[in-house]
Amino acid sequence: METIEKKNLAYVHLRRMEPPGRLHTYRSFAEADEHLRRKSQTLPPNSFLIYSYEIAWEGDCSLNGELSIDSSIQQDACIVQEFVNLTLASNLLLYKLSPSKDDLRKTVLHLQWQMERLMQDPKVKEDALAIATSCKGVDEEAILSSYDMLREMVGNVDMFLPSLKTVFPNAQQKLENIRHLKNRSQRYIGEAVSIFHDLASDALYAALNNEQKLFQKKWNKIVKFCVEIFRDQKYADERLTTLGRKLYHLGSMDASLIDEKLNGEIRPFPEEASQEFIHRDMQVKKAFYNSMMEDRKTDEMQIYLLVYADSYFRKEARQISSRYLLSVCTAGELLRNHAVSRDCLKSLILSYDPMAVHFPSYPEIVLDRLEKDSVSMTV
Repeated sequence: METIEKKNLAYVHLRRMEPPGRLHTYRSFAEADEHLRRKSQTLPPNSFLIYSYEIAWEGDCSLNGELSIDSSIQQDACIVQEFVNLTLASNLLLYKLSPSKDDLRKTVLHLQWQMERLMQDPKVKEDALAIATSCKGVDEEAILSSYDMLREMVGNVDMFLPSLKTVFPNAQQKLENIRHLKNRSQRYIGEAVSIFHDLASDALYAALNNEQKLFQKKWNKIVKFCVEIFRDQKYADERLTTLGRKLYHLGSMDASLIDEKLNGEIRPFPEEASQEFIHRDMQVKKAFYNSMMEDRKTDEMQIYLLVYADSYFRKEARQISSRYLLSVCTAGELLRNHAVSRDCLKSLILSYDPMAVHFPSYPEIVLDRLEKDSVSMTV
């Protein structure tokens, strides 16, 4: 059998985290260990230092993480290598290195471990396996023997709990598809992953307790949620999706307005627009809370935000379920009672109204509605 030549270590970067220190670069584990031992000797009892590290081998293999040292480090300890082995074991096993079979079985049957197994980024495991099998300075035998033991234990558990075979790899694939949705902001994807996590936790709990009817019910919820998420990919603008309307607190009128005005101009809602939407929402809330204070600004921006916030936080009492109508009410109040000109109002809407993000024609739409319908503007 052909022996694969292991990749040599390229460098070890060490940097003290607290208090922040300068970057140290070493070409061997031994040199990095010597640095850590010297620092350890200067530490008083019951204290420690935390370092960030980056370890790279020839090619494209690298590992990042944190390690801590205290005053009890032995002179012959292979400090960095031990952290490398523990990190690789954690990434591959989601557990400690060289576990006993009894401990490993208890771990595999635990909901938290199964959830970590489900939610783990597959690339983390792939990279750990690549380093363990192809790089020098790694305890390949201990890591791979533990990994083989884990796979055997998982296989045995799956035989007795058949519902787990439905979750793996089906749910993992659904999760990966969600993580790689196109034309979706990180906020949207993060929320979708969070909902998926909660649904999967319920399903795995039923699977581990071998409650197959309950499991099927929970699994159906996962399937329904994923169908909805992927069906809504037909909308380039994430605000029009079922989840997007919840994220951005939009009513059906708001979604219809966006859909109508952007018809024929299908474009995604970019990451920076999502962040700006969040920022404007926070400005509205901040203005509302600041309105309780005696010393507050009264420039045009603050007046706009205060009037909008007053409508926003009272929308349930006013039976206003639409951001669009909130914008119309705010515009009417400013025109009537604050002597704001139309041109100035257009500028304020475009600059501070959350709905106007990525929607340059929105101020005109708001003013047109105000004129046509003569909406009541009592705030």
